[in-house]
Amino acid sequence: MEAIDLVREHFAALGTRFIEIPEWKLTIYATPVTLAEKNRLYRKAKESDMELLVDVLILKATDKDGNKLFNVDHRMTLLHKADSNLIAKAANFILSEAAPSVDELKN
Repeated sequence: MEAIDLVREHFAALGTRFIEIPEWKLTIYATPVTLAEKNRLYRKAKESDMELLVDVLILKATDKDGNKLFNVDHRMTLLHKADSNLIAKAANFILSEAAPSVDELKN
């Protein structure tokens, strides 16, 4: 097995993780953020660091079936009419690497 296969295998094993946001009565699922996605997010962050948190949710937050929870039409609501602490909690969870995956929690 080549090194690149090991890298790809590890990424596939990371699986989908989730966080419950009881205040929103919502469970947010997310797959790991790729380097390409981080690049796109951080490039936009130069304009506004805090808006990065909303962009993370739009890009990565899904329901248990993998359907996007938010889209660009929700951006202004997330920026101006949502609890900033919950936005940060959800986005930081998605960006973190230490949280267990759904598969790990099943075992």
